[in-house]
Amino acid sequence: PFTSSTEFESLSGQYISPEAFAVGDFVKIKLVGGILDEVEFENSASCRAYKQSKKAKKSGSSQTTKTRKNKQRATTVAAELSVSGNARYRTQATSKEGRDPLVTSRFVINTKILVGEGQPILQSSGQAATLSLQAFITRNGAHMAVCTLVFDEINDEGQAEYKVQIREKRGALIEKKGSCNIDPAAPSGVAGLPAIQSGDTVRVYNTDGLADINTMSF
Repeated sequence: PFTSSTEFESLSGQYISPEAFAVGDFVKIKLVGGILDEVEFENSASCRAYKQSKKAKKSGSSQTTKTRKNKQRATTVAAELSVSGNARYRTQATSKEGRDPLVTSRFVINTKILVGEGQPILQSSGQAATLSLQAFITRNGAHMAVCTLVFDEINDEGQAEYKVQIREKRGALIEKKGSCNIDPAAPSGVAGLPAIQSGDTVRVYNTDGLADINTMSF
């Protein structure tokens, strides 16, 4: 049971309504006197690592357990001939008796576009820094996140590289390159790291004209 004082929060800590939760969601709850005091969205890796640590405690084991919960890699399946790319997602959880699970997740998108006279997207290196790219991440046809790529460099092969490199550790988000919005329906968006699954797709497009330039599949 819950009352009018029960707090419901999103992954980013924002207050939301109870109706935002659905059967199958991973959550963290706090009980006070048998009543729900707090309900927060949680990622699956953290929940499973906690369950594993409880099992280890019950069996009397004090050994540290490292479990790679999810490791996915995507490569180009459709693109302009001048474009290539890949995407990687990895989550690792470490649990130890008496301690909260340590969950570290990483997500990377790397898109490479050939630069040169006669190329369809980038005819000169001067255009590389001004090109605006975003990536839709979809699952079963529904958008689950949108990421903004940033220009990194022109490599030795004459390709302009655009990247997203973000990391999450103990719930803290570290955006090394680019950014991702894990709730595209929210008015101001929610910064976070998408929880990638096998079958998800990444569609990179040029925001100037919304032209698709690359599609990758996990």
